[in-house]
Parts: sequence; C-alpha cells; structure tokens
Amino acid sequence: MSVRPFGKGKWQIDYYPQGRRGMRKRIVLTGTKELAQSVESELRKMIKTKPEPRLTEARVDDLFPEYLEWYKLNRAPSSYEDIERLYRNQFKKHLGYFRIRDLTRRQIEYYQKIRTSQVSNRTVTKELHYFSGFLTWCEKHFDYKRSFRIEKLPYKSPIPIILSFDEVVRFIENSDTFYRAFFLCLYSLGLRFSEARFIKREDIDMENFLLRVKQKGGSYKVLPLNKWVSAALQEIMPESGYVFASKWRRGQPIRDVRGAIRRARIKAKITKKIYPHLLRHSVATHLLGKNINMRTIQIYLGHSQLSSTEFYTHVMTEHLREASKALMLDLPEKRKDVDYT
Repeated sequence: MSVRPFGKGKWQIDYYPQGRRGMRKRIVLTGTKELAQSVESELRKMIKTKPEPRLTEARVDDLFPEYLEWYKLNRAPSSYEDIERLYRNQFKKHLGYFRIRDLTRRQIEYYQKIRTSQVSNRTVTKELHYFSGFLTWCEKHFDYKRSFRIEKLPYKSPIPIILSFDEVVRFIENSDTFYRAFFLCLYSLGLRFSEARFIKREDIDMENFLLRVKQKGGSYKVLPLNKWVSAALQEIMPESGYVFASKWRRGQPIRDVRGAIRRARIKAKITKKIYPHLLRHSVATHLLGKNINMRTIQIYLGHSQLSSTEFYTHVMTEHLREASKALMLDLPEKRKDVDYT
C-alpha cells in the first residue's frame, strides 16, 4: 500500500483489499498529505482486521465506539457531543458490560431505576432515546433483532414563563455586542442553543440575507435574516470558522452563556429567570399571537412533528388565563367572592 502525489493537491492510494494476489484498487483524494496518510492508515487496519463475527458475544462497549464514529459523520455536531458524553459518563458505566444479544426490558428498567434517582424522568427518557438509536443501528448493521421497546417515563413539560416582546428587546439591547448577535439568533431565528453555536461563516449569505442551519438530526434548513439580526452579525463576523467561537477554547464554539445572560438581565431590570431556550419559547409564542400559520411556525422552528409546535398553544392559553385572573384585581370587593376561573 502506498500514497503518492496525483496532481496538484491530490493524492493516490494504491492497495490490495484481498492481499497482493487480489485485485488492485486506487483511491484519489483531494486535500493534504496528512489526510491521505490517515486514510491509508485506516485502510491498513481494515485489511488486517478479520471479518466481523455475528452479534453473539459483542458487548455494548465493543460496538458503541464504532456507532459514535458513524454518528459523527451522519448527525449534527451538537448531538454527537451529547451522545459521546452520555456514553462516557452513563452508558459505559451502567450498560457497557452487557452483551447486546442479552439486552432485555430488565436492563433498561435497571438503568431507569438508577438514573431516576439522580435526574428527572424527562432526562432519562432522552438518554434512552439515544440508546434506542444505538440498538436500531445494531439491527441495521448486524444479525440482531430487538425484542422489546423502550417506553417513555411519564413526565409533564412545565409551562415556561415567556418574555414579552418588550422584555426581549430590553434583554438583547443590554447584552454585550458578541452575545447580542447570539441571543438574536436564538430569538429572531428561533434557533436551539446547539444550532446557533455551530453556525459557521460559510453558512451566512449576507448578499441574499439567508442563513443555513444544521438542525437536530443532521438535516439543513435555510432561514431569512432580518435587518436586526444582519446588523448584529456584521459587527462580529469572522473571516472564517465558527461565528460564535469561544475566546478560551481555541476557535471552538461557545458552550456557556450563563454569565452573559445574567449581566444582560440585570442591566435590563428583568426579574424573570432567563435561559437560552426561553428565547425560542418566546418567539414561538409571539408568532402564534400574531396569527402566523401553525405549519409555518413548525417549519421555522424545525419541529419534525406538529404536536411539538402545538405545545405553544398551551403556553398561550396559560398566559391568557393569568391575564384573566389579573383582571380580577379591578373588580369591586363585593364581586371578588365569585369564581370567574
């Protein structure tokens, strides 16, 4: 096997998948020599590796690292970060030593029992959703058929106390220049925290006022940029790389904005608790209040199911209920004994 130049910026790898007596194959790569050498190294390992046995003795720990490699290529970077951290901290410890063919509902219930003593039902359900994806991958790539489904644990999503439009404006205008652009992406574009932090310079088309976003699951959507967001982005736009790169992580995207939120909230004199996803909640509710079509909001937010968008009708109802109760304060004392709710 060898690597040799093949024109400007190109490299050719010659190799024999079945050994010297087998058919010769060539791969031409565009990029650096280091990239070509890395690919050659992987080819050498694969050729030396014996064919994979059927899924008989393989444990979760044996296959999950390979699943992570596949996940990194096929899913969003933020999702990969989540599942890689989850495997390292939880799956490896609690499920890693089980043989995949021996996994049953009992092992899943064992995991649920341990984790529900530490975190909420909602978090455990999300973790096992990731693990279910791993088992689905095993079904597609190996001789394995799952005999059980992972049931969701019961939980009720709390109704968020959203920000009014005036509070959003005050909060954003009192943010530092760098974070003002970031918070505008969360609110004006309705982005998830993970979607906004991974925006790159090449994703932004200032000439046509468009932004390409990699969503949860790895698919892309294109959103229009309004003048408010465009102006804020132009103030911080780098020549290349991540738009919201951390000063402390060598060009990697930011991870923690709690300090920036606290500073802006105090300056804006807002007493409500603010967190990144609240800005997404707020814009969804504001759009619904403007009578924007539900399907349009679904596409804008990138919800795979309309039921996720319909959640915001409950948010609006609860806030209208609170407004209705507030009107009771203006009623004469003699009428306050009537229950109007």
